[in-house]
Amino acid sequence: MAYRQGALYDYGRAFHEAAMAVCGSQLAECLYEDLSLLQDAGLEPLGVVEVERLRARYGGIDHEAAQEVLGFVNGKYSFAGDMS
Repeated sequence: MAYRQGALYDYGRAFHEAAMAVCGSQLAECLYEDLSLLQDAGLEPLGVVEVERLRARYGGIDHEAAQEVLGFVNGKYSFAGDMS
């Protein structure tokens, strides 16, 4: 699936298919369900309850990508400053 599909390109479907291929079905479903939260919200607006939910969800999955999510919710990838 590629941008050459123009208006027919479905980024959600493309993400889901890529995640299934790389991460397997269990983790791909988790990532797909949490995609907008992880991609759009960032760490700061997440409350304690949401962070704990993500820790519990991804902590039980033995995969490098799940460890990346855990690193994110644990502040490993925080940054400061202007990104422009």
